[in-house]
Amino acid sequence: SLAPLLLRHRKFWMAAAASLLIMVLVAVGVLVATDSYNLERRITHLSSNVGRNGLKLDEQSQNDLFRLDHWKVGYAQATQGNNWLLGIGPLNFISVKVDDLRFSRPLVTYPSVWQKPHHAHNLFLTRWAEEGLLGLLAFLLFLGWIMKDLILHRPRSGKLNWSWVAALGALIVPVVAGSFNCSFANEFAWLSMLLTGHTMGLLRQNRLSDPPLRV
Repeated sequence: SLAPLLLRHRKFWMAAAASLLIMVLVAVGVLVATDSYNLERRITHLSSNVGRNGLKLDEQSQNDLFRLDHWKVGYAQATQGNNWLLGIGPLNFISVKVDDLRFSRPLVTYPSVWQKPHHAHNLFLTRWAEEGLLGLLAFLLFLGWIMKDLILHRPRSGKLNWSWVAALGALIVPVVAGSFNCSFANEFAWLSMLLTGHTMGLLRQNRLSDPPLRV
């Protein structure tokens, strides 16, 4: 069986730990963005950044409200109904029926500004809604495994090489940008996978001459 082999593999646990860290950061972001999380009571030193929607937003800005509403739709779709485990299918976010979802407060920009959501303006919520919890966990494990390899094969003596830097950017940029706006699809994902795959291939090819460093 593959499971016992993986459980005894140190690198598997490192990748799992990195994935768990990403999950925690995503969960905190979701909680901060929802009005059910009392951030002002729990984190007093950030109280100046808290508004009635949870995280203080410019309530005159359609962009902030537009994004927040899409986050709520993505979270509601992922957690309500019978699709939380396997999702509604890749690229099917546009089929989400917003009127059938339940929200603690009415959406502000729907349906006056938009009628159909193309994605959740967050790649993790989009992944969860479309591919379910299993798909989200697999994606986070994939990101964690890449992070683990980049840490183990970090440049020695400050000597950077372009492929390592490119792979690091291909990991960080989608996570940061995808947490607020874009989904992980089309050219955005193609370039990230191209750079990541190239670097992972080089690391595997040079594994004997360039052994991993200790963490």
